[in-house]
Parts: sequence; structure tokens; C-alpha cells
Amino acid sequence: MEKIYTNKLIAFLILTILMGCTGLEVSRVKRLIFKPEILKLKPNNLRPSLNQALLVARAYQNGDLSSLPFINIDGSSNIDVDKILIVAVKKVLNITNYCITPKGNKRLDLTAKYMDRYGRIDFRLINMVYKTEEPNKTQREKIKAWLLKQYSSSKRNHNNTLKNNWKTFQKETGLHADGQFGPVTATALSHKFSMIHVRTIKNKIIYPEKPNHMLFILPYKVFMGKKNTLPKGFRSWIKVSKSGLSKDEFKKTMKKGNRYTLFIYFFDRVNPAFGIDIHFANTINTTGNSRKTDKYYAKTGTWPVIVRSFTINKIPDKLYINIFIQKSSFNKTCVGSHKLL
Repeated sequence: MEKIYTNKLIAFLILTILMGCTGLEVSRVKRLIFKPEILKLKPNNLRPSLNQALLVARAYQNGDLSSLPFINIDGSSNIDVDKILIVAVKKVLNITNYCITPKGNKRLDLTAKYMDRYGRIDFRLINMVYKTEEPNKTQREKIKAWLLKQYSSSKRNHNNTLKNNWKTFQKETGLHADGQFGPVTATALSHKFSMIHVRTIKNKIIYPEKPNHMLFILPYKVFMGKKNTLPKGFRSWIKVSKSGLSKDEFKKTMKKGNRYTLFIYFFDRVNPAFGIDIHFANTINTTGNSRKTDKYYAKTGTWPVIVRSFTINKIPDKLYINIFIQKSSFNKTCVGSHKLL
């Protein structure tokens, strides 16, 4: 079934295609590297297709690219992507490189940052190599039909800003400027599209050297009471952590034989090739009594939430919880040191 995109995506599409006539919007481009070959191209021919490529880079992880009528994907296309693990509420795309390859293809490199409502971050590098072609008559009709379908599915949410953009487009293309999007305007807009023949789309997840995280401690009985009343999932663990003890509360309740539950939430992706070790020690950034985890907490398709119980066997003078990323048998990196006492 063909994917129906939201009115926000339609607005973005129209604005970016129209933007090709006047230049790139500065706020959307952090750094754009123009190679010498680029200067030989006419800007008005280059920019609309670049904006289409940006739309593809924005949409490829959230839907089926084949549903976009201006995309050509065939047996020679190299698609190596994975979907985002979070429902992003904030997305940032920055162009880091745009050039013409020796074979005449266009290469677009971007950094992409996706953040969800809990602050978890998915950061990756995106590489796209593609060739632009003029649509044939059949392809042009498919683009027109797609535009009309997207408009029909989201027209209730269209605002005055979008209607004003249509009026501007209609004036520039010699149409009746009534701000209404119909078959005539869709035909005119379809002639601004190029066909994007995808050669390569790849992404590479960036795992920070020291992933951001938070740590909470609950009395074991409190944890068990809440655990049994909540479904599984990151959201549930966040709810449990609201009962976490402050340092002073932990110090007051700490007695020999008392049992606690430790939570560690990672807000950055953790490399699934590495293990995570938790050490209770009397100094910062050092190893001590280890509570080793296995790679389950960082495996592909999961978001690390470590839950470990521990018992106070001896009241220490100082107590740190040091978290290490285990890269190899002889290579550990301390990613966090938390002082409890």
C-alpha cells in the first residue's frame, strides 16, 4: 500500500522544491562543501534535485522509498540502512559534503541526529550517491497523482502559510494565483521534479566514546513493588526511577544487609560489540568489586537499561559506582564515575 505522508512533509516538499529557484535556506545547511566540478552546474538546475535528495535522506528510515514516485531503485542500488530505534520528536540534518563523483553521480553526505521525548539520541552519518534524470511522461503523471493524493489526505490541516506559498508559485509559473492546490498546480509542480536514481544509501551509527547516561538507586522492596505493577519498556523504567534515592537518603538508609536496586539509563547508543561493566570502588575511575553485565544490554535492536541489585555487606567510608565500556580483555574505558559516599 502506498505510504500517505503528513501535511508537514508535503509542506516541506513544496518549500524545498520552490527553494531551488532562490537558493538553499541557510538555517538548513550547517556546512556545504562545493567541489570545483559543482561550479560548472547552473544553480537553478542543481538546487531542486538537491532538495529532493534531502527529502529522501529525511524519509528513507521512516518509510518505503519505493512509495516516492520520483525515486528509481533497481537491482544495482546498494541500500544498507537500519531504521531508527526511537520515535523522534527532534530531527537535525546537516550537510557535510556535496559533490560530483568522477562517474558523474552526485554524492551527498549528512549527519543526522534524532532525539526522542526521553532524551535518547540516535546519531549517524548518512551517505547517498545518486543520479538525476528527467522524468518521462508516465513518471510525470505518477508524480502529479502522488502530489494530489498527499494533498487530499492532509488538506484539512493546511494553513495560510502554505496557501501563500502556493500563490507565489502560481504567480511565478503564470497560473491563476488562488492559493488552491488542484490538478493544474500539481502539473506545474511536477515539472520541478527530477527522477532520483539511487546508487547508494548507507548509514553508519556513531557510538560516542563516553555515552551519556543517568544512574538511580531504589530500595529493593520499593523496586519489586513497582516492577510488578508496570509493563516492560523504557517508559516504565523511567517511572520507576522517580522513586530513586538522593545521596543523603541513600546514606541514611544504608545499613549492613540492606539490599538496593541500581538503574543505569543510557541516552546515547552503546556499541553492541562491547560489554558494560559496573564496579563498586572507593576511588574515582577505578575498578573494584565488579557487577559484570553481558552484551544483552547493548545488542542491536535494544536500548541499554541496566538493572542490577546489590547488598551492603560492609559500610564503606567512600563509595563510587564506576561504569566501564569493555572494548576487549585488556581495554576498558570509564564512561562515568558516580560518588555515593
